[in-house]
Amino acid sequence: MGKRKPPRRIRDRERQPEIPKPQPIPKKGLIRTLELAIGIISLALTVAGFVLNSLPKLSVDVSGSLQPTSPMGTIFYLSNDGALPVHDVVVTCGNLEIAGQNLRVTSLGAEFPAPPEARANILSPGHKMTLPYAPAFGFTAISNFTGAQLVISVHYRPDYVPWKKIAVFPFKAERTSNGTWIWKSLPQ
Repeated sequence: MGKRKPPRRIRDRERQPEIPKPQPIPKKGLIRTLELAIGIISLALTVAGFVLNSLPKLSVDVSGSLQPTSPMGTIFYLSNDGALPVHDVVVTCGNLEIAGQNLRVTSLGAEFPAPPEARANILSPGHKMTLPYAPAFGFTAISNFTGAQLVISVHYRPDYVPWKKIAVFPFKAERTSNGTWIWKSLPQ
């Protein structure tokens, strides 16, 4: 029988050193789920805030005139063109400026108190509310007007929040060639 050879030993210099590979730190399932849930909730709240903030669609328009030859004979109305009702509606008028020959009347930025006709507990979608302001100023007797401006402010509470908001609608009166007056909305 032959002699067995002892197993050959590998010298240290011939061995390749083993480099440990970095192991990713495993995230626990609960932490990953919480991060995903917080991300989804944040996104949903951001989208909901944007949508709900832009939902009230109020507008102020002109419905006609009691005295077409006077800028203050025009009737304005507030319309809720949105999908949700608005609450605690109070419509004020201010920044009134009336100009005529040798005459200038201005409210110096003050708002006139809202009469009962300019208030509503609720304004439902698709409904309109007549505003009493233009004829109430009592300037319809002045026949030499050259211009007029006013700002209508709507204070209201949207259906889904506990605080009030304000929508502002500036208008300017222009005289037509036949002497009648037309109120036009100014950019905000």
